[in-house]
Amino acid sequence: MNSRSLRENWTSKRVERIIVRTVLVLAVVSIIPAAFFGGESFLGELSKVGVPTITIMLGLSLVNYLVRGLRWHLFTVRLGLTLPFTLNLKYYVAGMAMVITPGKLGEAVRLWLLKKNHNVRYDKSVGALLADRAFDVFAVVLVALASL
Repeated sequence: MNSRSLRENWTSKRVERIIVRTVLVLAVVSIIPAAFFGGESFLGELSKVGVPTITIMLGLSLVNYLVRGLRWHLFTVRLGLTLPFTLNLKYYVAGMAMVITPGKLGEAVRLWLLKKNHNVRYDKSVGALLADRAFDVFAVVLVALASL
């Protein structure tokens, strides 16, 4: 194993840990206040949803992120970046974990990861980020038109 693949492997594991920790923190930060302030009514309403419905919702969310991660991968391939899909997916999810930042600027963490781990210049990778945001806007417009 050469030093570059060792670095990518270490970085990949580090990104995975960051993603898992972020998801856990967000879950705790959102559930604890709801349970504390809503108390029994929150838990009662949550139990009405049921495990099958929650499972279906989580499954659909997973499919959503996989499809959007594939879209991100295709954008980066189009820009000439040759990263494996699994690594691109990790970078995409890392950016999505930061989506709560103002203006969704946290999604730019993908560009930082590409720069830090693969020496991809920002001016080369920003096109993928802009295309990703444009496609999201396009999807919202389609949903709005469908509702008319």
